[in-house]
Amino acid sequence: MNDNKILTNFNSSQQFLPYIDNLKRKLFLNKCTGRNTVINLPKTPLVLSNSHSISIVSKNEVKENIGQISSFTHPELIKSLEITPGVSSLQYEFHRAKLIEEIPNHSIVVISGYGLRYMTKGIFYKFHQNTDFLYLTGFNQPDGAVILEKDISLPRKYKMTFFCLPKNKKLERWDGPRCGLNNAIKYFKADEAFPINQFNKKLQEIVNKKLQTIKDFPTIYSNIFIKVNVVDSTLPEKQQIVDTFNYSSTASTMSVGNTDPDASDQMATLSSYLRKITLKIPKNRWPTESSPYSRNPDVIKSIIPLISNFRLIKSSYEIDLLKKVGDITGEAFIETFKGTKPGLYENHLEAIFEFNVKYRNAQFLSYIPVVASGKNSLFMHYVDNNCKLNDGDLILMDAGAELNHYVSDVTRTWPVNGTFSKPQRKIYQLLLDIQKMCINMCTVKSGNTLNRIHQRFLDILAKELSKVFNRQVSWMETNDICPHHIGHYMGMDVHDTEDISRSLPLKEGMVITIEPGIYIPYDDRYPKEYQGIGIRIEDDIVVGSKKPINLTKSVPKEINEIEAIMAERK
Repeated sequence: MNDNKILTNFNSSQQFLPYIDNLKRKLFLNKCTGRNTVINLPKTPLVLSNSHSISIVSKNEVKENIGQISSFTHPELIKSLEITPGVSSLQYEFHRAKLIEEIPNHSIVVISGYGLRYMTKGIFYKFHQNTDFLYLTGFNQPDGAVILEKDISLPRKYKMTFFCLPKNKKLERWDGPRCGLNNAIKYFKADEAFPINQFNKKLQEIVNKKLQTIKDFPTIYSNIFIKVNVVDSTLPEKQQIVDTFNYSSTASTMSVGNTDPDASDQMATLSSYLRKITLKIPKNRWPTESSPYSRNPDVIKSIIPLISNFRLIKSSYEIDLLKKVGDITGEAFIETFKGTKPGLYENHLEAIFEFNVKYRNAQFLSYIPVVASGKNSLFMHYVDNNCKLNDGDLILMDAGAELNHYVSDVTRTWPVNGTFSKPQRKIYQLLLDIQKMCINMCTVKSGNTLNRIHQRFLDILAKELSKVFNRQVSWMETNDICPHHIGHYMGMDVHDTEDISRSLPLKEGMVITIEPGIYIPYDDRYPKEYQGIGIRIEDDIVVGSKKPINLTKSVPKEINEIEAIMAERK
């Protein structure tokens, strides 16, 4: 069967995506998306409803403003079949299908996005979506939520009910276009869509319907944390909940700084309503007396571990996006090297970096940059960035960019005056050699874990520093010289899939940071020429079968490279 035949079958009256081998899967996806996209299909066949299957592969799908970047508004940045840059509607469909495959029939998934958040009264932050919600939907607007109901009798094995802000010409004049309910169905492939303030009512209807059909409480998976107390193993005690999802109203000056009271009354919060459902669950579904406190009974579960397992292994399209943001980060670091000179302030370098990543179309910084000169480099998360750059000092800069919902996380250390001193050069080269060794350990073949790489790093660091200081450096002392871990998982979030253990064997397609550091305090135990030196070198690495891929190799880190770039300064 060739790729044209596969596409024909997909558009046939049966609307059926059959079992196909890996090669045919790739051909099919490339035909649909027009790019080299490889994904893992669910184990069971995927059937799409008549209302969605043809539209997924139709040409010029988005023909109106849907409240976020699209091929209609930005054809130079996003293709016609993509919901977010680099990610097709079909890919999001598969994300949901894989999730649904892992949960029991008749289960419910309740997952929310973020609302608009405010720095202070009337001053809102640029919107940033919850990444788990984004991973399943591609919806990058405030006040969205989704309920997925697993039902294996349905064409695509689940029903998706979407909640978002409805169209409102008056408010959209202030805040810009919204997706609206019709477009949630048309472009985000929902079966039904309702205003976000109807969430409580619809969730109650869905649960009540399940109670009638399956004669039991359905298992509810959610990204909202619900916590209640069990008293004497009988009834849950009423307890104040920290709400994590609020209707955020609007950014317009007509209601600036406020959360609409009526909307709050109608919506309440997703977390508080889930708690109300929890309080109705029968006693026998709660923990026994041996477990007096519980976040929830056995029918309320976190969806985060399931989504994290999918997000842990990156698809080729994700690696492509991570490579692009890595390249942008490299260019920004080079410009920051060139802009460095004594007498400037740390925040000047922060500004150079931020300008250069955003000039290259990155939407955000990954996090507040650490721009730590001199003794400030001894503090892991120094972000004041307000000190003058002094001749002879080093600068440690930990910074990254976010491009199309994927991030970079990079650290480099370089001299203010453009030339490493002898002590600085010695410590830097020692650390760079160790970092390269740790990167080479990032393979499936090696059988390593992040924790094992960290242990190896500390062992070698202790050995090498013992030579530099002409005395024995203990493992405990090394832990103090570098108090942070060698690395973490990353992807859509800087600290991606945080609930995944660092003791998990490395698998092909994982993306991790490798960031060894040396921070020598002002302490008489250390030679004076080394005191106050803080160095960290960090890269973003794709775990390979036999060889790792450095996504941020474009960011210079060799001593001669850095000094050559800085020699070009005006």
